[in-house]
Amino acid sequence: MEKLKRHKIGLFSAIMLALNSLIGSGWLFGSGSAAKIAGPAAILSWILGAVIIIAIALTYVELGSMFPESGGMSRYAQYSHGPLLGFIAAWANWISLVTLVPMEAVAAVQYMSSWPWSWANWTKNFIKNGDITFEGIGVVFIFMLIFTMINFWSVKIMTHFTNLISVFKI
Repeated sequence: MEKLKRHKIGLFSAIMLALNSLIGSGWLFGSGSAAKIAGPAAILSWILGAVIIIAIALTYVELGSMFPESGGMSRYAQYSHGPLLGFIAAWANWISLVTLVPMEAVAAVQYMSSWPWSWANWTKNFIKNGDITFEGIGVVFIFMLIFTMINFWSVKIMTHFTNLISVFKI
């Protein structure tokens, strides 16, 4: 029987994975929408949001050091409020993870449709009046397949790809 190789994630890749999960695609579009609605006051909402997220993150860091085991998102709810809430939290976490790949694929298509370069004019057909076109849905599906296969094939490929995307986002 062939032994499976384990790929260790380096410090840089671990940091990029964490940053990529924190810097989601929504904030890139959210800042424009917030500025349209609230104008300069949108900066205050970003500051308030940062304070709230930092408080939540520090809470999870503390819980993670107190209970170093997998499944923290559901286990912490189970420890504090019982098995029913732990079950609900586990399902909510699973649903959020299942929807992550389609959301990233849609965001990638939205990014592509806004490229200003002349060689990328073909990408403008993916979005019409703020909605994804039939052609855009096909590209979203292709991206979903690519993202899924990158994650399925190898941790090494996934970390290299995530490093590239994280640097692009930053």
